[in-house]
Amino acid sequence: MLLPFEEKGVDISFKSISQKKFLESIVLEVEDVEGLGIKQEDKTINLDAEAFDITLNDAMKIEQLLDFEAVRVGEPKELSLLLKNQGQYPIKYDFTVRKKAQEIFTIEPMFGKL
Repeated sequence: MLLPFEEKGVDISFKSISQKKFLESIVLEVEDVEGLGIKQEDKTINLDAEAFDITLNDAMKIEQLLDFEAVRVGEPKELSLLLKNQGQYPIKYDFTVRKKAQEIFTIEPMFGKL
């Protein structure tokens, strides 16, 4: 109920359990509070929303292990890690290496966009 000249905000929330695009509508009905049957024309309000996931390598586990095995002192060994964006929008990545490990590991590129 709105009193004369009163304004009220109405919060509408969106939450999805799956990646999907939504186009829905709601109808706003406005009528008198005295029950006289005075009614304003219904207002249709369109709702457009999209839920998406950031999907990097579906099969990649959180704690991925790259095993360099035994490496001779002074001889570099290189392994590759494949990063694949499987989502529908670009994503950014950024590696963080602890200070001690920065002296012995080099990552190229350290950050980027897929």
